[in-house]
Amino acid sequence: MMIEGIFYNYKSGDGTIRDQRTTDIEEATVALACASPELSHSTLAKREIGRLWEDTTKAPYKALFNSGVSGLKLWQTVKILRVIEEALADRLKTLSGREEGFFIHGNRFIAHNVFQRLPATAVNVSTPLPAAIVQDISKLVDAVYRDLSLETNKLYPQAYLAQLFKNQQKLTAISKAMSARP
Repeated sequence: MMIEGIFYNYKSGDGTIRDQRTTDIEEATVALACASPELSHSTLAKREIGRLWEDTTKAPYKALFNSGVSGLKLWQTVKILRVIEEALADRLKTLSGREEGFFIHGNRFIAHNVFQRLPATAVNVSTPLPAAIVQDISKLVDAVYRDLSLETNKLYPQAYLAQLFKNQQKLTAISKAMSARP
């Protein structure tokens, strides 16, 4: 990443900078976890992110950070996550109650689903992100939210969302119901 002029902080916390040329281990881990085809990775990113890098010699760390992930691919994934998070923040400005909860507590689940719906080439393009991908991400956030809220309210209408989005079993059921939608 340094060759491309991107700075990667291996530590997160106070004083960490995230800007147009800088990221950190926490943001990179969340981005790769949400981009992973494994829902369990994004769930761990929500529930207890430290478990993703707890043992760097085995999964899940090795599933996320491996030789198949170039610095540019990692950076592109971070940039896509930032666009998703910006879209989530925009929606939050007009919501309250349970709808707001989907965007706050379901942020990693929504990001995971947006990544899965993007074309595989989206993560492989060069800097900066094409405007078409940014527009697609915004539309995908809305589509994922519609599917998510519909299926969650059918399957778990009384669920406390803060806990629901940390429950792998329930998220798997919601994912299956969402993928069965026409």
